[in-house]
Amino acid sequence: MTGTALLDTSVVIAITQEGREYDLRRYDRLFVSSITYAELRLGVASARTAEAAAER
Repeated sequence: MTGTALLDTSVVIAITQEGREYDLRRYDRLFVSSITYAELRLGVASARTAEAAAER
């Protein structure tokens, strides 16, 4: 099955956590919204420590 997917913020965060695997190969096009990008850029991605990132 192929298709298009819009990755929500929670999915993007989950993908980056150790021990989790998501098979996104079935999609031929993946998108991240500007809202998700902003949430990650201004929130989780800007944390200076792993503990701060987990809190966000």
